[in-house]
Amino acid sequence: METQTQTFTDAKGQLWIIDFTVDELKRCKKMLDHNPLDLFDAEMTFATKLSDPEYLVDLLWVVLFPTIQEKKLTPEGFARLFKGDALLQARRALAVAIGNFFQEPQRRAAALAMIGKVIGIEAALLAKLEPLTEAVNSLDESQLVNAAFDSLMSGQASSESTPASSP
Repeated sequence: METQTQTFTDAKGQLWIIDFTVDELKRCKKMLDHNPLDLFDAEMTFATKLSDPEYLVDLLWVVLFPTIQEKKLTPEGFARLFKGDALLQARRALAVAIGNFFQEPQRRAAALAMIGKVIGIEAALLAKLEPLTEAVNSLDESQLVNAAFDSLMSGQASSESTPASSP
């Protein structure tokens, strides 16, 4: 079971280190009025909450606040660092860092197992979406427009040839 600090790379390629300690826990409770340890419950709240990009970036802002101050980032500037893979990496790193925070081995193992399941589900979904994404990316826009136009025109022509119903 890994208990190291967690890292992720933002959208600009900057490396961030998340070391979740009691200091981060206290800061979260004070600044967010929320205990991030409560994310690990039977309803898999963390999977839902951390899937919300705004909540995730807010939580990262609080957890990484000392580093953010050193970098002199504004909330808007910090938020601009997160999109696509950066969001996914940050979410995983934060979830594992919080999971590693648990002192009791059983609770830590349960939290990390829950994270593993969510990451596995994400990977399976992404694998299913990849062929669809490739198919969409390979489409020729002009062919789509022409096909839509032809379909529209043939639908209009068939409705003109259909007699109107009498009252």
